[in-house]
Amino acid sequence: KILTPPSETVIYLDPPYLGTAQYQNKICHNALYEYINSSPYKIYLSSYDAPYESVMEIAHRSTLSPTNNSKKTIEKLYCCEAA
Repeated sequence: KILTPPSETVIYLDPPYLGTAQYQNKICHNALYEYINSSPYKIYLSSYDAPYESVMEIAHRSTLSPTNNSKKTIEKLYCCEAA
């Protein structure tokens, strides 16, 4: 529960990225997008791909692969304006 007014609140979300390995708890990205779309807050979302405006992109070498650490990836930060 968020008690601060929407005009004074910014939310940052860094969920498991769509299409990547699952974590201990699974996430439903459609439910996450529904929450974001109905939220009165400004939300920033980290992901490789999302249905929002990308405000920043960072290209780097992925070090998570046990066999291919030369793989390049682009992580993005999306801004989801209040509904």
